[in-house]
Amino acid sequence: MQNLIMRVLLIVVLFICFITADVYATHNKGSSYGEKSEYIGSEKCGKCHRKAFKVWQESKLARAMEALGPRKVMKAKKKMGLDPYKDYTKSMECLKCHTTGFEYTSDGYTFSEYGIGCEVCHGAGKKYSRLMKIQGRKYKREALEKVGLITDFQSICKNCHNEHSPVIGPEYIFNEKERYQGIHGIIQLKYHEKIERFFDEEDEDDEEGKEYENHAN
Repeated sequence: MQNLIMRVLLIVVLFICFITADVYATHNKGSSYGEKSEYIGSEKCGKCHRKAFKVWQESKLARAMEALGPRKVMKAKKKMGLDPYKDYTKSMECLKCHTTGFEYTSDGYTFSEYGIGCEVCHGAGKKYSRLMKIQGRKYKREALEKVGLITDFQSICKNCHNEHSPVIGPEYIFNEKERYQGIHGIIQLKYHEKIERFFDEEDEDDEEGKEYENHAN
């Protein structure tokens, strides 16, 4: 009798583990990078774009997932009509604007990275990063665009900064005619059209900024 009870308990435990693993997989498909993924992750971008990566790491974009947790940005959530004590880290409606590479699937959703990573704005980097390496950084923007590099930043921002997203007030609404995007630290993007250098010209580690400026114009 005792053996039977132990067997039943073992079956129940295994069943719970199976269900838990299945749910976890459903909500985290693509959250790690593999051979089939077109996303490479911000850390790989940072191997060449070190300064940009460092500034990004300290930005709100990199920490976008934190805002979805309970007891985080409570005042803002109250203004949005959201429950400040609720965990929104599994909400598909929230994750699509707080993760990188978010896509709906037949059984849930998938994403490649927590937070607003480099590839949200620049596109999945597997192909164009490979082209950069092959050509030794002597590439043209048009060639990179053909393999996935995104340069129409305004449309990307408006995917989340629009009238359908929760807003705190007029100061949060994205306005490409007024808003400065200086996330890179090395360059300042005004209207996402004009690129200006503002780092120290005498800095010996500014080669990546020079390359970016040359190929972005």
